Amino acid sequence: MQAAVLRHPSAAGLLIESVTLDNPREREVLVQVQASGICHSDYHYLTGTLPLPSARILGHEVSGTVIEVGDKVSAFAPGDRVVACLAMACGSCPECAVGWPNLCSRRIELTQRPQSEPPRIIGTDGSPITAGSGIGGFAPYALIDERGLVAIPDWMPFAPAALLGCGVLTGTGAVFRTARVRPGSSVAVIGCGGVGLSIIQAARISGASSIFAIDRSDGRLSAAMQLGATDTFLVGSDSTTVVEFIHGATEGRGVNYAFEAVGTAETVRDAFMSLGPKGVATIVGIFPEGAEITIPARHIVSGERRLQGSYMGSSLLRRDILELCQLYKTGQLRLDEMIDPILALEEVSQGFSLMSRAEGLRPMIGFGADT
Repeated sequence: MQAAVLRHPSAAGLLIESVTLDNPREREVLVQVQASGICHSDYHYLTGTLPLPSARILGHEVSGTVIEVGDKVSAFAPGDRVVACLAMACGSCPECAVGWPNLCSRRIELTQRPQSEPPRIIGTDGSPITAGSGIGGFAPYALIDERGLVAIPDWMPFAPAALLGCGVLTGTGAVFRTARVRPGSSVAVIGCGGVGLSIIQAARISGASSIFAIDRSDGRLSAAMQLGATDTFLVGSDSTTVVEFIHGATEGRGVNYAFEAVGTAETVRDAFMSLGPKGVATIVGIFPEGAEITIPARHIVSGERRLQGSYMGSSLLRRDILELCQLYKTGQLRLDEMIDPILALEEVSQGFSLMSRAEGLRPMIGFGADT
C-alpha cells in the first residue's frame, strides 16, 4: 500500500512510499482507514520538537472499518466501525487498576510488536517502519492493538468520528474530567486549534457563562465564536497582553478556569496569571523535552490557585468516546464545523502547511466516498 512516511524532520513534509503491512496477530486488528485527522501533535515530529528515532507513518486520529482480526481478539469483528486512540491501555498495570488508563505504564508495549516477531510494517528495502502512536493512520490500512480501538454506532459518520480519537477527546476531557468546569463559571482558552475549540465547546456544554478565546488567528477566533466563545482576543493586535485582557474583561477578578493549548512557557504563565482566587489552570499543550515553566510562588499561595496537567483529557477511552458520539448526535458537540479541509493522502504535507500557518481548522485525510 501507499503511505505517508516521515524519515527525518523536514519542512518539506512527508514522503509517499510503498510499504507492506503484515497480517494481524494475537490482539491486533486490521482496519481499513476511512478518515485520518492531521493533528498538531504529529506536526511536532516534522519540526523536530519531538524526537524521531526511526522512520514512521504518522496519523493517529483515525476512524475506519475492521477488516480482519487476530486470533486473540475478543472485542471486535469484521465490519465493525471503529475509532483509534493513542491512549490505549493494558487494563492491568497499577495506573489502569486505579482508574487512570490514560496514564497506562505499558502503553508503549501495545504500540509495537516484540522484537522476536516480524515488524508490523516494512519498507521496500525490507527495513521496519514504525506506526506512529501504534496507529499509523496516514495510510489506507492500519494494524492496531484492539486495546486502542473503540466501536462506534453505525450512524456516526467517519470524518467527525476520527476527531474523537485525540483532539476532541483531549479538549473535552480536560474540561469534563480534569478541571470539572462548573455551570456559571468563567473560562479562558489560550490557543484555538482543534484542541482549543474542543475545550470551548465543552465549556459551553458545561454551562460556563463567560468563555474567552485567545489566539493569533482571526479565522480561529471566528470559529471559536461560532462554537461557543463569548469574547475573543487577537494576540498582537495591540499592546494589550493576554493577562491584561482577561483581567479587564472580568473587572480585575480573573477567571475561574484557564486552559493552555499551545505548549509554551509564556502561554502557561498567561493562563495561570489570568486566574482569580481559587482558580485552576490546566495545561494541555505539548512541550519539547527540557522545557521549564516559571510562575510566581506567592500568586499560588495568596489566592489558592492551582496549576495542573491533563493528558488525553483524563479519559476512559470507551466510555468517553461513546458519550461524545451522543453529544454529536444531539447537536451539542459540533464536529463537522471543525473539519477544514478534507484532503487526499498525497496532499498530507499541504495539510501540515495549512496548520503551521493557522489556515483552515482541522485538516483531514479522507480515503473513502463515505468519509
